[in-house]
Amino acid sequence: MYIGVFKGFLARAIRICSGHHLNEEVEFLIQVFVENGYNEIVLRDTSRKYLENRSNSRQSTDQTSKKVVKIPWIPILGPKLRSALRKRNIKTVFTSGPSLKDILCKHKSALPPNSYTGVYSVRCGCGINYIGESKKRVATRLKEHERDIFHGRWSNTGAAGHAAVCTNSFAFEDAKTIAFESNYHRRKIREALEIRRARRTGASLVNRDEGTVCTTTEWNALLGKLTSVV
Repeated sequence: MYIGVFKGFLARAIRICSGHHLNEEVEFLIQVFVENGYNEIVLRDTSRKYLENRSNSRQSTDQTSKKVVKIPWIPILGPKLRSALRKRNIKTVFTSGPSLKDILCKHKSALPPNSYTGVYSVRCGCGINYIGESKKRVATRLKEHERDIFHGRWSNTGAAGHAAVCTNSFAFEDAKTIAFESNYHRRKIREALEIRRARRTGASLVNRDEGTVCTTTEWNALLGKLTSVV
């Protein structure tokens, strides 16, 4: 069983090591296995055969590889192109164009708005905005805002706190996802940049802070010159 494990380490060494250091890495692996009580002769024989097989396989692949070109099928012209390319050792693969069914029919229904994680913006009837981020679907997070306001949980977010003192309502159904982002750190950065950008362009926000990242003021001069953050 240990031979399979040893071969796995050999495969990893081949994948990540340059040719100059591969032999050193293989020797290191052999010594590690020997120190753990395994037969050195078997290990060396296994590594030699494994490296030879990989080398032969790579050479065979290089010799038999052929360039491939994909082109749309065109009657009369297609066979002539294939013949000309074959003389230059290039394989031709013909592809079909879109059918009338493909053009007219859409088999997948579009997802409703705010169906992804990311950074979003929602506007109150008084003209003020709230910018937030969510690891959930944005639509789910907007429902949570609505429940906070309905149950009077004013301290939960800046949006809820604003709703406690404003006679207008947030248009949650018209909220927009500003950026789609599933990665936590990138989402936090994007939220902070969008808050700062909005404030630099004169928008009124009810956010209690400018995000938990990018807290230095050096960003402000740059964001003031941008119409959008990408």
